[in-house]
Amino acid sequence: MPSRRRCLFAACIASLALVVSPVAEGSATTVHPRSVPVVHARALPAVGVEVPTNVVAVDVPLEVDDVLVKVNLRGAMRQRVELDPNENPTVAVRLRTTEFHLEGTTADGQLGVKFDLAGPDQAPASTLRVEQVFPPRIRETDVIPLTLTIERTGQPTITLSSVHPAILTATLLDFPPRGDAYELANPVDFVTPGTTTTVARLLALPAQRGGNVLSPQ
Repeated sequence: MPSRRRCLFAACIASLALVVSPVAEGSATTVHPRSVPVVHARALPAVGVEVPTNVVAVDVPLEVDDVLVKVNLRGAMRQRVELDPNENPTVAVRLRTTEFHLEGTTADGQLGVKFDLAGPDQAPASTLRVEQVFPPRIRETDVIPLTLTIERTGQPTITLSSVHPAILTATLLDFPPRGDAYELANPVDFVTPGTTTTVARLLALPAQRGGNVLSPQ
């Protein structure tokens, strides 16, 4: 066998011996398993904390007596995190709205509006739910019954009630929101209390919300 071929053959035999030979007991040789990345669920806020957020909405379309106007709104809301009896609190929680106020005017200043929470949120239907762990995705659905106060130059102030609650939705990376966009799921009709005739209709509410530090109760 030529010298070069003998050398290659010897090297192959040596390699095979290293592969099949067992590691002697007490040897310093250590086999490290392949590291596997661990994905942790992004935590929902703890039950009992309150979450204040600032709200800004620009060019909000509102029909008043069948006339379309645009208003810029600014205000704040506050929510308390509560247990959802049907869910694991690491997956979903309820949000009780304790404060809600938005106000603004048309560009000409002839019409001013105020949206407020229509009484205590006795049976909170708003939810915060983890839809996906990685990449993180949290779905917020806010169900808020509202009153609408309208002030027009030269006319008496009127206060209306929403026929159905406003439903605001957002997909978040984290909670509280940090300037995230919220959308109105459906238009909201407002009537004079005790009547069924629509006086005003909120067509959309393209809002941005930014949350403050959670404050324990």
